[in-house]
Amino acid sequence: MSVLWRKLRVEDARQLRDWLAEREDFACAFAWRLFGEPTDAPRFDAGATVLAGFDGGTIVGAVLFARGGMVFPVFVSPPEREAARVLGRFLSLRIGAPASAMGREADVAAFASLARLEPALSIRYVTMRLDARACALAPVSEPAPDGVRVRRAGPADLEALLPLQAAYEREEVLTSMHVFDARVSEAGLVRSLAEQRVWLAEHEGRPVAKAQTNARGLRMEQAGGIYVEPALRGRGVGRALVAALLADIGSAGRGATLFVKRGNAVARALYRGLGMEETGPFRIDYWNS
Repeated sequence: MSVLWRKLRVEDARQLRDWLAEREDFACAFAWRLFGEPTDAPRFDAGATVLAGFDGGTIVGAVLFARGGMVFPVFVSPPEREAARVLGRFLSLRIGAPASAMGREADVAAFASLARLEPALSIRYVTMRLDARACALAPVSEPAPDGVRVRRAGPADLEALLPLQAAYEREEVLTSMHVFDARVSEAGLVRSLAEQRVWLAEHEGRPVAKAQTNARGLRMEQAGGIYVEPALRGRGVGRALVAALLADIGSAGRGATLFVKRGNAVARALYRGLGMEETGPFRIDYWNS
């Protein structure tokens, strides 16, 4: 039987929700953008569109087209010719090519092949995870260096966090294709402070590091936005901060996932030291818009 690809329907939402929940190591952002928290209903009114593949009534693949041109593909196995036909027809109805695609490396590569798009830039990462039980036992009391205080941040910390957020984006997020936009950066941080878990480290009262979730999925939460001022790196600030974030996630009975650049050996060692395990390659492709 060939796989039937079509737009997701409201009546399919529960099945897709359960399907994604089993794949949140690399699909947490997909789940968050479509479902959010705490509702089970997909947020079709948020500008998202989903194409799903069904084999005998069972989902075997899904692609989320989110607002802003971001694409999140998830496939059980390499999609067949029918998927390419449906995807090509769908893309032809949209204005311009997608801006980016992110997910498990094999899935992103499959999407690019199906869509017949050659990425202008590919950034490769490693996915890491910590299950809910281990998160609940995360070392929340991990000692911070002398003079450093780690605490949960709130909306009142916006101004204090803005320089750290800008520095993080310039170092870890922006590519040669992107230009820093202070207004976009601030708007994203405002949303994070309202919707995500954001943690802050202060050294003698001055903000020096941050860590947060950037997607709160169905069973797991995705950590990100982790940044420590260069002068304080290697002193245990990042370890204490990430440990507190993991414990916060664990307090809700959830596991944690994140993706880290393959060449960032220091960060990978830090996360492994907190019990996280590497689960496979992750990738973000960018196209010229």
